Amino acid sequence: LKINFQKIYVPIYLIVVSLAVWQRVTVMKGQTLILRCPLTNAHNTYVEWKNPKGYIMFFSHNRALKDKRYTIIRLSSSTFTISISNVNFKDGGNYTCSHYGTRTEEKKVEVTVLGYPKMNVIKHKEQFVIKCTAKGNHHPPQISMKLGHGPEILDQRQVRHEDKSYVSEAMLHIQSVTTRVSVTCLVRHPALLTSPLINFVEVERDSPKALSTTTTSSATAQPKTTTGWFRHGQTTVFFPTPDVTGPSTAPTRFPANPVTSTGSHLSTSGETNCFHLYTIFMAHAICRDEMR
Repeated sequence: LKINFQKIYVPIYLIVVSLAVWQRVTVMKGQTLILRCPLTNAHNTYVEWKNPKGYIMFFSHNRALKDKRYTIIRLSSSTFTISISNVNFKDGGNYTCSHYGTRTEEKKVEVTVLGYPKMNVIKHKEQFVIKCTAKGNHHPPQISMKLGHGPEILDQRQVRHEDKSYVSEAMLHIQSVTTRVSVTCLVRHPALLTSPLINFVEVERDSPKALSTTTTSSATAQPKTTTGWFRHGQTTVFFPTPDVTGPSTAPTRFPANPVTSTGSHLSTSGETNCFHLYTIFMAHAICRDEMR
């Protein structure tokens, strides 16, 4: 009896199930990100949070990663809330909350980290070159410029990709300045549902020094600039070094928490890298929650 065995090829298909985004959150670089996961009857069950790389951050009360920025705010039968302090652009992406009960329930949160726009002013003879730079996750920021109270100017931006973020740059050339002129940079991004992020500089022709955190000095006479970030809502005022007679002894970095002003009361916190600078921030938290 002769039996012929034939090779049987069974194709195996890997089925990838795409989990729809349950919530979208937008946070500014340096702020604290709050991630909330609602639970149902979580007694005697397990729940975990994973970061965008797929690594487990927390498995119930147990910390899986050594990143000290990760903190459990609350873990109960109805919610699992964690926070990530001092977020950076690498923290952007999709976070997953998994609840293991009689069946597994997952919720995905898409996090977008945005940076405040930065402006540089360079003077060469009678010409000013003003550059605005913006950075964010997922999509390149769109930049427009305004000269005084004029219309917005959409410049040809340059975009480059850095790790998990996009960096957009736009430049505005001003031939000559006879009086003080304000140049505004407006940054828009799909993760911003309200007004754009705004930065501005005021350029003056005759000034002995450049007084901006983002100004690049030239070897001769320097443009006088005043820089600030502002949005509607809470007003924040930051006074780095009011004494113009001597150098600043502050460390060379921006404050993680700027000075907050309410009425005539002023509470100071943070540090600066600025010399003889008056900077105004009028910014409110840009947190965007969108549930589906």
